[in-house]
Amino acid sequence: MSSRSARGIIIRRVTINEADLLLTIFTQYNGKIDLLAKGARKINSRRGGHLDLFNFVEFHFTQKYELDLITEVTTIEAFADGKVSRHQSQYYFYLAELIVKLVPNNEQERAIFDRYHAVMNLINKTRDIKGIDREVNKFVIFLLKSLGYWSDSLQGVEFPDNVWEQRKYLDRLVGEVIEGQIKTWQVLQ
Repeated sequence: MSSRSARGIIIRRVTINEADLLLTIFTQYNGKIDLLAKGARKINSRRGGHLDLFNFVEFHFTQKYELDLITEVTTIEAFADGKVSRHQSQYYFYLAELIVKLVPNNEQERAIFDRYHAVMNLINKTRDIKGIDREVNKFVIFLLKSLGYWSDSLQGVEFPDNVWEQRKYLDRLVGEVIEGQIKTWQVLQ
């Protein structure tokens, strides 16, 4: 049983039972991976505080069950600490939902990770909502292009000037790709 280490941003956290968590972490070199954190919800767990959503963490994991098991974790940067606005939270959840639904598991997507991390930093540091909207829209286009979902035939389509109209347009495109819809905006409105 060999131990490996990685760095990544926690983009999904699901409670499995009283004490365990199922995490999806978007990593720099391993892509999007699912991990089990046994005992992370126990009061005396040293890992619990590090496993919050949108934390950029360094962690060690090993193959023990059908899922890899987190053995150690340290927070490098906490994006969604107690000082974020409602708008910032919406952006964090929106981007996480995009990554969860569009990026395949266990495939290295370093360029996407780097861009995602940069946008998360921008959201964390700025209060300019329109500027954030523009950057988030650029990220969505970059994500779709990087994953091969943005075809050249879309280049001729008239792209809206208004930032919110752009978001609606991009959400429709993403909805066609995932054969569903992005739910973040509906839930957090």
